[in-house]
Amino acid sequence: MGVKPIRILQVNLNRSQIATETALQSAIELGASIVAIQEPWISKPNHDYSGARSIAHQSFSQILSNQTKLRPRTLIYALKSIKVELAPNSP
Repeated sequence: MGVKPIRILQVNLNRSQIATETALQSAIELGASIVAIQEPWISKPNHDYSGARSIAHQSFSQILSNQTKLRPRTLIYALKSIKVELAPNSP
């Protein structure tokens, strides 16, 4: 029985919405399971960052920091087919 390797794409998007969409498409084409993003594009619907989100993608789930007072500097996209969770005590 073979184990499928996990491929990770890491990219700094400089808060660009277009770069986010391009990175997610590249991740699909490269077969990446996880996309680790620095400086993600963030939509902030509240006065704090509790409802913050980035670009949605049908193949990936978003994992943002538990921090709600500061703008998120990192964002993880993980394939919906794998289980990834942020530790409750993670900053």
